[in-house]
Amino acid sequence: MKKVVFYLFIFIFIFILGISSVSALKLNVYGYKCLTVSCSSSTNVLTKLCLSDTCTIPSFTASNYCNAASLGEIFRYRVSATNTVAQNIFNMPGSNVDKAKGGLAFTCGGCYIDKDGDKWGVGPIIYQDVTYGCPSGYVIWTAYKGQDVYDNNPAYTSTGPIWVDMNGNPVSSVTAGGMVELKGQEQSGYKIYNNKNILITNLTSDANGVVYWNTPKNNAVYYFTTNTTGQLKSNLLNVSSDIPVSPIDVKLVSPICGSHFDMGSSIDIKIDAKDRDDIINGSIIINGNKIKEFHNGNIGFKKLMNKSGDFRIVINSTNNHGGRNREISNIMILNKKDGKYVDGKYVAACIDEPKNYANIQGSIVNFDASTSRGVNVENGILHEIIPGTGKLSWYWIFMPEGIKRNYINTTQQIAYKFTAEFPTAGHNSAILKVDI
Repeated sequence: MKKVVFYLFIFIFIFILGISSVSALKLNVYGYKCLTVSCSSSTNVLTKLCLSDTCTIPSFTASNYCNAASLGEIFRYRVSATNTVAQNIFNMPGSNVDKAKGGLAFTCGGCYIDKDGDKWGVGPIIYQDVTYGCPSGYVIWTAYKGQDVYDNNPAYTSTGPIWVDMNGNPVSSVTAGGMVELKGQEQSGYKIYNNKNILITNLTSDANGVVYWNTPKNNAVYYFTTNTTGQLKSNLLNVSSDIPVSPIDVKLVSPICGSHFDMGSSIDIKIDAKDRDDIINGSIIINGNKIKEFHNGNIGFKKLMNKSGDFRIVINSTNNHGGRNREISNIMILNKKDGKYVDGKYVAACIDEPKNYANIQGSIVNFDASTSRGVNVENGILHEIIPGTGKLSWYWIFMPEGIKRNYINTTQQIAYKFTAEFPTAGHNSAILKVDI
């Protein structure tokens, strides 16, 4: 018997290299360096007299001005010697223009090569215009400076401090109250600061050498350091209630419901458990007996099945945000003696649709139990019974009304694939029993 419970609810990258142009006539063209982010204060670095409709300043380029000392500096064009004169600002194709600030020429930055495509880069740094980002295969220094020392794993490789989510991926934002992991090399000495450099908390690793942090429920930005890295800061973590909570996502990959195995076989139990901002607390139950617990990640092991019969594998999972998940796989273990099958009947009921704990809008629900299987062994010969080709008996009960649908010894599709209407919203469930 299988029970299914569910809820019912009525940078395109543009690179400008080399020479930049403005349109002018018999005017001086000025190349400026902004001294503030808003460019309200600036200094002239180059001037050229323009005697034609199109003028250039050949040496006013990122390659001549961008270096280690100019990271983050902004350079602009004007045709006025002071930044208080708004007229005569020319629109340069491909550039941003602001009459109060002048035409944007380039922004100095540095790019690190991203060897494995995980958005974390390594040196050596390349200094260039980063107005529109870095070239393909590189990451911009302002986001990744000092990170990802080895860069040989797509998930994370930095020996410097980085935040990662509960699935093990580098992360820069999380829902307020969500959980993150602090990735470093130490067992202790983790210090978390807000973006005003105020120490928030000290953390040490758990028994498994992992450092987790349950973020506050207020919106803020944080970074952390460790003993070894000293003043080297992690990337910034934006904690915000505007970021939705990540749903719990647990899948029983193996064994597939409806499968059959010989007695004495070791079956592969594989689970994929994901939750970006919370710890999953899961359990594996076979015929009512809990055999293992698990958390986030890929879980895999072998289970010796030394008894014959029908077996029900249930994977129950919850998290701290109230999320829950259930996966069920009914399988058959066939009796064998002296290398021959022993006569007997086996059955595995499987409901593929709807999923357990599904939230369904409306009162109409599609049911699909077509992966259910039966096995009949007669005179040592195995006969697999598949819905639609072999006769099975189907016994459905829909709760809480107790509505029954029974289809006896049939091959009709209506017995295992149909649409049902539920009269009330709220907690509804379906129970299926299949017999040969």
